[in-house]
Amino acid sequence: MPAPALRPGNAVLVGARSIDEGEQAAIDRGLVSFDSFPGEQIYLHVDLDVLDSSEFGGATYPEPNGLGIAEVAAAIDGIPVPVVGAGITECATADEAEIRKLAPLIEAVVGVLRRGAQD
Repeated sequence: MPAPALRPGNAVLVGARSIDEGEQAAIDRGLVSFDSFPGEQIYLHVDLDVLDSSEFGGATYPEPNGLGIAEVAAAIDGIPVPVVGAGITECATADEAEIRKLAPLIEAVVGVLRRGAQD
């Protein structure tokens, strides 16, 4: 069996409200950390279904009681280590007005990528 792509503790999970069996297994194996940023640099992955569905309804699996766009943008801005790559996933809409709501989040991602490129 090949080695996992991530070492235990090298993934940080923030804002999850619905965890599937595979994610729970990774958590149980210690792959995921909830309170620190491991390593000297990171890859940032943002699933848009972490957002509250009342603020952004275009996520693949919209759910209530999520984080606000401004909250997620602020959390991204506060990442204390260089971000060397990023992905934004779980968008299920092509509605331009809905996508424009994501501007602060996208700007935060671009900002940390620029900082990471300078480090």
